Amino acid sequence: MIRCIFSTLFVTLTGVAALADDVRFTLLEKGATYEMDEAGGLHLLKNEFVSETILSEGGAIVEGIVKHAGGVDPIFELEASESFFNRYAHSYVDFAALDKAHPNSGYVVNIRGRNSAITGLTLMFHGPEGKAQLPDPITMTLVQENKETGFAQVDPDKDLHLVWSEFSKGAADPRGILDDLIFALVSDCHGNSVSRSGIPLIMPEYLTFRAGKHVIPADRLQPGLTHEATVIHVNGVDTRQVGETVAMVSYNTTTKMNFRTTGQTAGPACAEADQTLSR
Repeated sequence: MIRCIFSTLFVTLTGVAALADDVRFTLLEKGATYEMDEAGGLHLLKNEFVSETILSEGGAIVEGIVKHAGGVDPIFELEASESFFNRYAHSYVDFAALDKAHPNSGYVVNIRGRNSAITGLTLMFHGPEGKAQLPDPITMTLVQENKETGFAQVDPDKDLHLVWSEFSKGAADPRGILDDLIFALVSDCHGNSVSRSGIPLIMPEYLTFRAGKHVIPADRLQPGLTHEATVIHVNGVDTRQVGETVAMVSYNTTTKMNFRTTGQTAGPACAEADQTLSR
């Protein structure tokens, strides 16, 4: 999910000034992921409780624990890491099971880094509504030259606009720390990144709830390949800042879908399992 967005973007980051604190961004989230078929139908794939961290340049995690406020047993134990992006997830059969295992209460984050530490950071999941606040499931539309195009008729010689449905719960952060976010990612069937939106706090341009589309330039598309598009709506219900570190608690909705470019591929074809769209 967001792993692909962050890990593929990391290789593009150069010249970022080092920060005093090891962790630049830490996120706790409850989320649901859907797959969208060619007819526009949505199919639930998974429900997850997730802990994510983005490190500053030169930062490292020495050890870390996420636990319920007042609890003893850790929910996640963060492994020692110098990787830019770290992700830990628990999956559940449905959102009710997730909510039961991880109620809308307080969570405490402790992370010891190479040069800094986050100690006793309490984040709340209840938010202004006091209950689960998942954004509505996302639907996507493909547009070229101001006209909707079929999922199997994307012209690789034209810019592609990936357009999504309204962010149902998107809003500005009342604390002014970080507004609700949108991530968009497109990759081909070989796992190569084709286009992606930016990373908040790391890159100067990224998408907030105000955005309604992401444009994939024509020179990034190759003919005759199946692609996967992913869009994520991040509804932040609590934000905090500790030193250089920004923390967010969110309810996320993710939708994935496949589309195919027309023409004859100039390189390796997609595996047979990826040929899911009719020509």
